[in-house]
Amino acid sequence: MKKLLVAGLSFLIFSCSLYQPLVRAYKGSPLSKDKIGVLMGDENTEFFVSFLEYTNTADGQVQDYVSGLTKQPLVVHMLPGTYLIKLECLHRRVSNISVNPSIKVEVKAGMTYEVQCQRAPQTKNKIIAYVINQKTTETLEVPVYLR
Repeated sequence: MKKLLVAGLSFLIFSCSLYQPLVRAYKGSPLSKDKIGVLMGDENTEFFVSFLEYTNTADGQVQDYVSGLTKQPLVVHMLPGTYLIKLECLHRRVSNISVNPSIKVEVKAGMTYEVQCQRAPQTKNKIIAYVINQKTTETLEVPVYLR
């Protein structure tokens, strides 16, 4: 029991040191939630999901979420548009299981999207990334294979 407590506490300290709660992926003052879309990385399943970078498909510009920061964001506020978003899916208990899928998302103003990574059912070598629109429950699924 003591080993489990120490392991859990160590993981909590480790994970808190790598991630930050919120990043705005636009310049200027904070905008109200009816003018932006919110992406939330999942913290409640087998994988932690955080955000690495995004490409605005309108102009092809790649932007790094962590530029100038020391921690990866778990929540991102974005302007409406279509983006290719690069994630980090890090297994909670097995540190060598980490994948970096990219997923295309149409971000709409006033919408919140939860991003999840999970093992594919009935297979051990595949991770699936999901983007779930919290309002409509529409789900986009992208298979990602482990190395």
